[in-house]
Amino acid sequence: MFLKNIFVNNGFKSMKIERIEVSENNNTVIFHALSQEIIDLAHIENIEDKIKQHYNNAIEPKIHIKYKLSNNAAHDIERIINNMFYIINESSNILAKAKDNIKIEFKDDCFFVIANNQLIINELIDNNIERKLNNLICEYNLTYNIKTIYKEAEDEAAITAQKIFDEELKKSQEIINNNSSEKKPASNTQNGSFRKRTKRKIDFERIPLSVISDITNESGVVNIKGRILNIDKRELKKGTVLITLSITDTTDTIICKYFCPKNFEAEGIEKGKYLQIVGNVEYDDYEKEIIVKIQDLQLATEEMKRMDNAKEKRVELHLHTGMSSMDGINSFKEYAAKAKQWGHKAMAITDHGVVQGYPEAMECADDNFKIIYGMEGYLVNDTVNIVHNCENIDLDSDFVVFDLETTGLNPKNDHIIEIGAVKISNRKVIDSFSTFVHTDRKLPSKIIELTSITDNMLAGQPEIDEALPAFLDFAKDCVLVAHNAKFDVGFIREKVKVLSIDNYEPSSLDTLELSKALIKDVKNYKLSTLTKKLGINLVNHHRAVDDANAAGQLLIILLDKLKEREIFDVSKLNELLKEDIDIVKQQSYHINILVKNQTGLKNLYNLVSDSHINNFYKKPRLLKSKLNNLREGLILGTACESGELYRAVLEGYSDEKIEEIVNYYDFLEIQSLNNNMFLVNNERLKSVEELIEINKKIINFGEKSGKITVATGDVHFLE
Repeated sequence: MFLKNIFVNNGFKSMKIERIEVSENNNTVIFHALSQEIIDLAHIENIEDKIKQHYNNAIEPKIHIKYKLSNNAAHDIERIINNMFYIINESSNILAKAKDNIKIEFKDDCFFVIANNQLIINELIDNNIERKLNNLICEYNLTYNIKTIYKEAEDEAAITAQKIFDEELKKSQEIINNNSSEKKPASNTQNGSFRKRTKRKIDFERIPLSVISDITNESGVVNIKGRILNIDKRELKKGTVLITLSITDTTDTIICKYFCPKNFEAEGIEKGKYLQIVGNVEYDDYEKEIIVKIQDLQLATEEMKRMDNAKEKRVELHLHTGMSSMDGINSFKEYAAKAKQWGHKAMAITDHGVVQGYPEAMECADDNFKIIYGMEGYLVNDTVNIVHNCENIDLDSDFVVFDLETTGLNPKNDHIIEIGAVKISNRKVIDSFSTFVHTDRKLPSKIIELTSITDNMLAGQPEIDEALPAFLDFAKDCVLVAHNAKFDVGFIREKVKVLSIDNYEPSSLDTLELSKALIKDVKNYKLSTLTKKLGINLVNHHRAVDDANAAGQLLIILLDKLKEREIFDVSKLNELLKEDIDIVKQQSYHINILVKNQTGLKNLYNLVSDSHINNFYKKPRLLKSKLNNLREGLILGTACESGELYRAVLEGYSDEKIEEIVNYYDFLEIQSLNNNMFLVNNERLKSVEELIEINKKIINFGEKSGKITVATGDVHFLE
């Protein structure tokens, strides 16, 4: 009742709490809310403070609001400007005190942040204000622009702004020097190579060293020492240079940023070198994490040895040596030496598809260090999946061939933006269906480039809860058909949940898999390749309605080919066409296989031989049926993001299907977020938070099934 009242009584009547997420690790409680009007950021902070006080500071409340606003509503402009000022004031003490020198005006769909002093302009740039305000506009799902401009001030205003900067600079120096009256001259060089870039005289010895893993957003000024992992230098508009460093002290890694003059000499600051940095810890809206904003730095000569200081040492169960072709870097001896140095008692060797590293691994074994023999294989499910859940279906039955255009590849987090379909009966097209689907999410540039669909084209179109029922009504009592049906049907299966339909399992047919059985002599089975070979007209590829038309013509040709072969029962295509599909060329998944005993070792050798001699296609492939027959003495793990389990979670399979996959394995695996960061970089996932959610989901499935979930490194190198 307290929570309900505090939201209602403080002007949050238009906001609806959708769910509450609790993190036991740091006592954070996240309120996920939906609002149809913009809420003042100051009010949000006030409510968070009241909730925190009510629970005697035992929790850390956060309110995350998803906005669903009318497009660019004029009555929201004033509140947006208020929130922009709130962000500016919170970004630095200087900007907060100089608020009278800053104006925000709205004109021609653009917010102009106007400052009357060049020092303030520089401070706005240093604090990434444009980026922060753009992020705010994106949160509101609006399309306004942000521009920072300089408008010359009267002399009195300029003098006031200068006084503010001088006062803040003086305070910063006093804090850094710890009110010391003793001023040590700053060295101009360090190891004869690095010139300090500021006139501030920071005594690195007077500020205690911090461990990166202990740094929080409340750490303030810190002194860290570490090795440069990455460095990026970028010139900004006003001649300032932004240097971005990734620094590690082996306990963790943190991003450090410095805004320095264009003529700053950075000799010696390069990847692999060691630095000592003094700076202020801040949350960076661009990086979406805390960073160190550098105040001073110097080269460090002390190299830090990475150690495992955990009381209970881990055992690495997923490791690749140089025997993994074009993959692993180090030899097993190098890995073993490091593991022994860290006090580890055992380690697995799991090269890709081979076991040639075993002799070297065996030489590293001793009374205090055990070798776990294994291999990461390429698993192929040698069952055919042309049709799914089909009964009493013949060549002249009713089919709906459809295609979707989406904002991405993740059924749970991405949106459908177009549905196109044709209805086929007696092997003839008798009807068609087409609709755009409105989404609040701004379309990614890659999707616009691929589909030519723009945000304006989706404005005013039906929402998913209107478009999807219309499509389901069109497809009623028909077999759903798609080219790569696993993807399209998977999206439909996920999105029908908004209609409160669970466990949706329609009858479906995949023209991709059926083409593999009936059409030969093509380099691949993409829709564009098949239509070209068969003379089918495909215009506007990657538009749902056109792809559906082409896939419909493809289905008619495939049904005619089945008739020529006197195959009339579509329901039995999986059994009847199994011999026509080259199983070895089917999609493969990574699987982690560990040896338990001598029987398991012998069975693994048999699997390796079979995969190289009988089932080699680009890679040595393991047939699932063969693995099932030789499973004794082996322990099966789900491997990495290329594993069957991770892919199922990533592609939004139903919980029932994922549980079926989980039950096949002996243990589940999750890896460090950095291992799968490429999924964010290539926009398959939208954020690091989605990577975290996938790992959480795998852990939950492990707990539900009683299977152990192991954190593995998927190791490919030492440093």
